[in-house]
Amino acid sequence: MRKYKDFDALIKQKQQEPISIKLYGKLYQIPAAFPANAALTITRMTKEDANQELQMDQLELILNLIYGKDVIAEWMSRGITVDILTDILTWTVAQYGAEDTEDDIVKNSLAPVVKD
Repeated sequence: MRKYKDFDALIKQKQQEPISIKLYGKLYQIPAAFPANAALTITRMTKEDANQELQMDQLELILNLIYGKDVIAEWMSRGITVDILTDILTWTVAQYGAEDTEDDIVKNSLAPVVKD
């Protein structure tokens, strides 16, 4: 008999309550664990220089990967500011248990955002 690991069972075991934010009177939920596609995207973006500032399109891409394109489009249609988007991303990353403090995250490439 072949040995195997049931990762579906592992995923069920590790499931936690989603993280929530309230914005514009609506509650938005994101996964309790940081999505791998967002982590890999950030790694690729900062591969050459971990202290580089994110461009606006990079900030939007990361938020799309975490919150979803429809949610970000909704926020954009409501006139969300760059400052608020940056605050949301900074807070979100901090909720995922980043070892850095929110201030360190701001210094280490997740803010400030530079407009094109």
